[in-house]
Amino acid sequence: MLRMILADDEPAITKGISVLFDWARLGIEVIGTYENGERALQAILAEAPDIAILDIAMPGKTGLEILQEIKANSMQTSVIFLSGFQEFSFAQSALHHGAKDYLLKPVNKESLLLAVRNCISQTQTGVGLTSESAVEDAFLPKDLVKKLAGMDSQGYTLCALTLLGTESSSEMERQLCQLSVYSEVVQALEGQNLGLAFQRDKMIWLILTDPAGLEAKATLFGLQQRFLPNTQLGFVHGKRTESIGTIQNSALEVEDMLGYFFFYEHLPSWILHAGEPVFPPLYNSEKLGELRDKIITVLFEQNEDQLQRLLDTFLDAVCSVSEGKSDTAIYFLLMCIRAAEERFLELNAPLTYSSVVEVMEQTRTMVSYGQLEDVFRKTMWKYFQEVTDITRDNDKTDINEAKNFIKEHYAENLSLAVVAKHIHMNPFYFSSFFKKQTGENYKDYLNDVRMRHGMELLLMSDKKIYEIAEAVGFKDYRYFTDLFSRRYGKTPMAYRKEVLEGRREDV
Repeated sequence: MLRMILADDEPAITKGISVLFDWARLGIEVIGTYENGERALQAILAEAPDIAILDIAMPGKTGLEILQEIKANSMQTSVIFLSGFQEFSFAQSALHHGAKDYLLKPVNKESLLLAVRNCISQTQTGVGLTSESAVEDAFLPKDLVKKLAGMDSQGYTLCALTLLGTESSSEMERQLCQLSVYSEVVQALEGQNLGLAFQRDKMIWLILTDPAGLEAKATLFGLQQRFLPNTQLGFVHGKRTESIGTIQNSALEVEDMLGYFFFYEHLPSWILHAGEPVFPPLYNSEKLGELRDKIITVLFEQNEDQLQRLLDTFLDAVCSVSEGKSDTAIYFLLMCIRAAEERFLELNAPLTYSSVVEVMEQTRTMVSYGQLEDVFRKTMWKYFQEVTDITRDNDKTDINEAKNFIKEHYAENLSLAVVAKHIHMNPFYFSSFFKKQTGENYKDYLNDVRMRHGMELLLMSDKKIYEIAEAVGFKDYRYFTDLFSRRYGKTPMAYRKEVLEGRREDV
């Protein structure tokens, strides 16, 4: 890991830079921050850091004076200057005295990353993104072939690595992180005589010495552990070969696999073998289609728990069936979304949210299966809510229609089946539906409507009790009388007499 110190007489600046990035993840350790130039120089002389970010004007020693001391002591510390507007020309001229770069305050995040990256690539021998001019037409650079010949190994394994979890990082941050990883991989392999590393087409390649055909995977696992927890590495390795001349034979297969399998976060291992299956073959396209159909069914049945389980299973199945290809995974998920939309159309259900085209556009910038999963889940749950809203609106319309029908036909032989038929609903379902929507049993609700109208006739007409009962839909006047007594505590005749006598007294 590279070591860096920060020095500025404004503590807010050094503190801000120290927390601006996860420096450890980028392969850099901040070993000290200073507000005084003299103390910063003492730390540099004692610790010999790889990078020093220094303010131009500080008490004790200026940044330029510290740079002169570094040069006088033949140290390899790379210096990046910080400057205000008033020191801008000062900082520019400092480049001619050996500074690697300068940054204008307030420090810009991308500018800082660029300066650190350039600083590393200019000062670390063998570290840096290999330029195309440095790579021969052959897969292996000539100097690397010579080194391999000198190692006199009886077997070699070609590998490629990628940095995982960097989707949200900027391009500059990813490059800097890769630069740091590459530097440490070179040191780890060559320091322990485990192999060599080089960069080609912005990829990091490893050639591991593997005389017995067993060491390669152990070496890769060791490298993974070396970078955790700050950085997660993914590896793809090819077949072992005994000849330097045939090392590159598996390069295309390794590169292809590296290019698409690490799109997935559900990998059983972060060390893959080119040419071997990654996911267990538990599913095929036919089973995937069956899962899709079940998802659509439970979606419209509004079975929330089962839908959650099916989505989890479906997304895992897509990983298996897609064989690492992101385009194939996108296709399967879009087909599920399309199937849901087609079901809405079949049912003549108003769909206010259509997302096949929208999701297809979003996938152009997706760099991980996790992002695709997130969009897919949100889309399916949005459809679930659409069904919920439609059902709620339909239920509201249906219950209002049922109530209006009862209001208009309460005096008739109005059975539950008659009302259910009017709103095109199964009678058995209508019973529970009515109770759920109104909080009352259908029979109790109907009797309540009839009783209210019976009360009006009782007090506003001189009809006999059996005539009132028949007029509001009760075939048996004794049943009407019994219901009336239970509700009002008096028989209809007693209630009428009491109310009428009260009216005469009021007059």
